[in-house]
Amino acid sequence: MLAGPGCGTGGNGDFSAVIQAGSNAQVGTPFQLQWYVNDPTAATRCYYTADRNSMAATSNWPVGAVACSGTGCPTITNKKSESINFSGTGSSFRYGILCSNETGLTQSGEISVSGAPAGAPVFGAGSLTMTPAAAALGSPFAVKWTVTNAASCTGSAKRDGQTVQLSGWTGSVAPNAGTGSGLSLTPQAEGVYALTLVCDNGATPGETAQATGQFTVNAAPVDNCVNPQNRLTAGNITYWYNSPAGNTDLKEWVNIFGRYKGSDSITTTWPGVPLSIPKITWLDQNKYIAAHFTVSGTEPVTLIGDIIHYSNNPGPRLDSAISKTCGDFDNTVGSYCSTSKRGPGGIMMLWKMPQATGNYCVLPPGDYYLNIRMNNPADAANDLECTDTGGGIYRCNVTVQSRFSTQ
Repeated sequence: MLAGPGCGTGGNGDFSAVIQAGSNAQVGTPFQLQWYVNDPTAATRCYYTADRNSMAATSNWPVGAVACSGTGCPTITNKKSESINFSGTGSSFRYGILCSNETGLTQSGEISVSGAPAGAPVFGAGSLTMTPAAAALGSPFAVKWTVTNAASCTGSAKRDGQTVQLSGWTGSVAPNAGTGSGLSLTPQAEGVYALTLVCDNGATPGETAQATGQFTVNAAPVDNCVNPQNRLTAGNITYWYNSPAGNTDLKEWVNIFGRYKGSDSITTTWPGVPLSIPKITWLDQNKYIAAHFTVSGTEPVTLIGDIIHYSNNPGPRLDSAISKTCGDFDNTVGSYCSTSKRGPGGIMMLWKMPQATGNYCVLPPGDYYLNIRMNNPADAANDLECTDTGGGIYRCNVTVQSRFSTQ
């Protein structure tokens, strides 16, 4: 019952108006109440009342209008029902019935109105997007989704039909984690992964929705490098505008070309970010870089790109190859394309998706290596980008640039 001070004879309600209702309402849900008058007489006349704030919250309580008159006013045995729809929230809305005869009385009280209940969660496109759809063990996958009306989400995973724990996924997942570049996951076992995300709206009772997606983790490629003892596996990288990344694993393409500056997170999928310009500190001029990458087949079909020798000072001249084999420069074990003796400013490699046009290196889906070496290690002794570290070993700075776009 909405409670308020009585003003009838003796203030005891021998003539009074009474409003009966619960204390809580919700925007968008009709709020029900009843009211009546004690002992109405022929002289009784009642009006709807409300304070200014309450008037603004609903148009269904006709303030100032006649509510009833005379002995026809509703009584305790014949109460009048009202329904109010609220457009605003708050905790101090007041509605009353003001009545008069020989004396007068108003009866009112407070109603707390909360926001509209949240609707059921809704996933954009209804599913999880996996990029790439398949990759080698140890490669990251980006999981993307959008969801509205979600207060919390829970992820679960199966591998080859069996429930498994997947780091970064199983358990609580932030509803907005799938936006932007998505949530990066790196499974530690081969198999077909089926992911499920269930989100709820936090209401009582709550409503839920779920989205699913699938990706495949293939066996990790076996490097089987040519002259593996000569592979340069790490080096310091500084990106354009002197943005250091520190010691970096050079065995993966995205570790080299997957960011603009050292403070950026590494983009998880090949070909990384366009116009990435890393300056690599090559710790031994006699060694080569073999940067693995995977063409998933989900890339734009007209994607093309190139690698440019971007160093400012003369030399060192570089040989490069895109090959199925780590450390292959000689077209003897499945090299797809190669160049040699490219100086600063020279294009080292041109590549494209199979449906793109141009005389470029064609890359069907599969695993590859970008192999780079100094054409003549002895030239390091006369190179402005190289420093003698003793014993005939030179540390050289080699700057390259990755560019790509769609035709």
